[in-house]
Amino acid sequence: MSLVKTIVSKTCMTGAVLLLALGGRASHAQTLPSCPRGQYLAGPNQYGGYQCTPCPAGSYSTGGQVMACTPCMAGTYQPMTGAPSCFEAATGYHVPTTGATAPTPCMPGTYAPGPALINCLAAAPGYFVGGQGGSSQTPCAAGTYTPTSGSAGCWPAAAGSYVPSTGASAQTLCPIGTYSSSIGSTACTPCPTGLTSPAGSTSSSACVKKLK
Repeated sequence: MSLVKTIVSKTCMTGAVLLLALGGRASHAQTLPSCPRGQYLAGPNQYGGYQCTPCPAGSYSTGGQVMACTPCMAGTYQPMTGAPSCFEAATGYHVPTTGATAPTPCMPGTYAPGPALINCLAAAPGYFVGGQGGSSQTPCAAGTYTPTSGSAGCWPAAAGSYVPSTGASAQTLCPIGTYSSSIGSTACTPCPTGLTSPAGSTSSSACVKKLK
């Protein structure tokens, strides 16, 4: 007759007890250890035993008789083994998935203004983020603009246009009677007295005598 192995789990005041019976006869009893923070009970091994084992990177444990570690939540990470908790992603970084071992810097055009963010924010129109790991967006300087979100830089106003203030999402054509011959202008130049020009003029040669 083949031997039948039966594992009976009981709980007592000192913790969980595994009783291994072979053919109905008790061979030994093992009290599960209580693991320190950062470790979990790994097993059973070939002898039916359990031992405290450090949690892998990307997870943590508060200790006790836990059978598995907890993955770090999105927005947090843990690069070390045997950790009791996870770190929050710093400003300028994000963690989009669970079980991460490192944070990811925000790409140019995006930023993370606070800790523990899952995703980076796209820079708004009129603003930019020039490099990796940005924690804030920067308004475009006067004379420049950007019409799209997620910009890594701003565009200079074209000749015949101007941008008078910071944080602009569009350039403005020079009005009638003015011109702008260079890019990045913050204002247009008026035609001499008695002369006028069409809107968006790019040169003083566009100024001509007014028709009566």
